[in-house]
Amino acid sequence: MKAELFVARRLFQKGKGTFTRPIINISVGSVALSIAVLVLAVAVLKGFQYEIREKIIGFGSHVQITWYDNNSSYELKPLTYDSALIQRISAIPGVSHVQPFGLKAGIIKTDDQIEGIVLKGVNPDYNWDFFREKIIEGKIPVLDKQERSLEILISKHIAAKLNFAVGDQVILYFVQDPPRYRSFTVSGIYETGLAEFDEMFLFGDIRQIARLNDWDSTQVSGYEVLINDFKQLDAVAAQVNETIPVDMLAESIRDRNPQLFGWLALMDQNVLIILAITTLVALIHMTSILLIMVIERTQMIGILKAIGMDNRSLRSLFIYHSAFLLAKGIVIGNAIAISIAMLQQYTGFFKLDQENYYLDTVPVRLLTGDLLLVNAGVMLVVVLVMLIPALVVRGITPVQAIRYD
Repeated sequence: MKAELFVARRLFQKGKGTFTRPIINISVGSVALSIAVLVLAVAVLKGFQYEIREKIIGFGSHVQITWYDNNSSYELKPLTYDSALIQRISAIPGVSHVQPFGLKAGIIKTDDQIEGIVLKGVNPDYNWDFFREKIIEGKIPVLDKQERSLEILISKHIAAKLNFAVGDQVILYFVQDPPRYRSFTVSGIYETGLAEFDEMFLFGDIRQIARLNDWDSTQVSGYEVLINDFKQLDAVAAQVNETIPVDMLAESIRDRNPQLFGWLALMDQNVLIILAITTLVALIHMTSILLIMVIERTQMIGILKAIGMDNRSLRSLFIYHSAFLLAKGIVIGNAIAISIAMLQQYTGFFKLDQENYYLDTVPVRLLTGDLLLVNAGVMLVVVLVMLIPALVVRGITPVQAIRYD
C-alpha cells in the first residue's frame, strides 16, 4: 500500500479526538445534504415532467394524423379509413398501436347549467390504458363491435358542475344544420388533473360521431399513433409523414401543444440552477475541510517532509483523505435521497394542490442514469477542488511546521 494512502486511512479512522472532527462532521453532513437535495430535485422535476407529459399524451396520443389544412377547430374534414395505410404505419419501428378517432363539438345543457364539450369518439380497439388508471367511479364504456354504444365517459369536473353520477342520462346538443341531440348514459367518471382537458373532453363510440356528421361507416376524423419510446417521438413522426399521402399531416404531441411542452422544457433550466447552487455549496464546504485539515496537520506535514516526503506525496495524502470524507458524504446523501424517494413513491406522503400543479402528490421519478450522473458530476467538480492543498502544502517548510503551535 502506498504510504500516502496508508496515512490518509489512518487519519480518517483515528481522527475522532481531533479538534477539527466536529467541523469535519458538519462538512460531511453538508456534502450529504447537498447530494440528497440534488438527487431529490432531479427526481421530482423528472417525475413532474413525466407525469404531465403522459397526461397530455393520454388525451391525444404521441402522433396524430389528419388532413393537411388550416382547420384548427374540432370539426375536422373526415378521412377514409384505410387498413393498408394503418398496416404500413404499424410497421414503422417504434410504433406500438394505431387507432382511429372522431371529434364533435357540442353542448351539455341542464335546467340551470350549460357547458361546452368535445365528444371524442373511439372504436373498440382503442387503447384505454391511460384512462383505466384515472377512473374514480364506474367503468370504461363498453363498445360493441356490432352496435353503436350510448355509453360515455365524463370527467369529474363536468360531473360535479352539472351534478351527474354514474348511470345518469346525459343529453348532448350539437349545433349544426339541422341541430341535433343525443341521449347518452354515463358509464364512468375520470379525473386526470389537467383542467384544460378535463373541462372539455367526453369519450364515446366513434360511430355516434359518424352518424351525427352524416359520414359513412368508413370515415373518421383521423388516426392516433402510439409509440414505445418518447425519445424517438420526432424520428417516428418524421417517418409517419413519409408514409402517409401528401395531403395528410402527422403532428407530434409536442407540436400540437407547444405551450405545455415549452413550460415543461423550462423545468430543465430550473434543474440546472439547482444543480449549480447546491454544487457550489458542496464545494465551499469541501474547500473548508481541506484548509482545516492542512492547518491542523501542519506539524505532521513538517515531520513527513523532514523524513523525505515531497510535496506531491503530501498532496496525494490530503486528496485521499478528502476522498474518504467525500465518499462518506455521498453514501449518506444517496441513502437519504433514495429513502425519501421510495417513501414518496409508495405512500404519496407529500401532497400537492391539484388545481395549481395538475397533480395531487409530489411525483418522483428516480432513474439510475440520473442518479449516476448527479453523483459523477459532484465528484468531478469536488476532485478538482481537492488540488487546493498542493498550494498550501508547498509553502510549508519542515522547521516552521515542527515549531508550529
